[in-house]
Amino acid sequence: MRKLIFISLVLLTACSGNQTEFQSIKEFDAYINDPENGFITDEKSKDLIFEAKLTPPLKGETSEECTVQLRIKRKDGGSVLEYGNASQPDVIEREAYLSFELLKDVSLRIDGKTIKPTFHHYERNYGLKPSIDMYFNFMNLKVDSDVSFAYRDELFGQGLIKLEFSKDLFNKCYVAKS
Repeated sequence: MRKLIFISLVLLTACSGNQTEFQSIKEFDAYINDPENGFITDEKSKDLIFEAKLTPPLKGETSEECTVQLRIKRKDGGSVLEYGNASQPDVIEREAYLSFELLKDVSLRIDGKTIKPTFHHYERNYGLKPSIDMYFNFMNLKVDSDVSFAYRDELFGQGLIKLEFSKDLFNKCYVAKS
């Protein structure tokens, strides 16, 4: 949450080694949300799409940290939690898993080391949108090579999902307060 507030104060930002200036938060969001810039990557299975979005470290942070948003969507546009004709008790069980047990199945892998998230948040949407979102915060990162975000899917039987990010994206973003 602290990062979201900090980002909202953006006037001038330089990210991923490029000197890119942003005059508004709208411009910054457009840059981060453009898949061409490398901050968003996805993997498709037979029925689902797993999409990860990286928010890189910010200048002024006391430790190297980043946030990864994982979004899961069904290709047919149906409810993700009802995937596989899940009953209402199954949907409630899936919500509980996503809220309280998910951390054990997520990690970043850098240079053969596994880093577990220090925090996660599952955003409940009560079936109002055709995707589910989870946020993971990783701290004390030393990124010298490309990074793999790994999610072991326990809910939908998709197995190990790996999403890759270039090490260049982990350069600190330089943000000037307004």
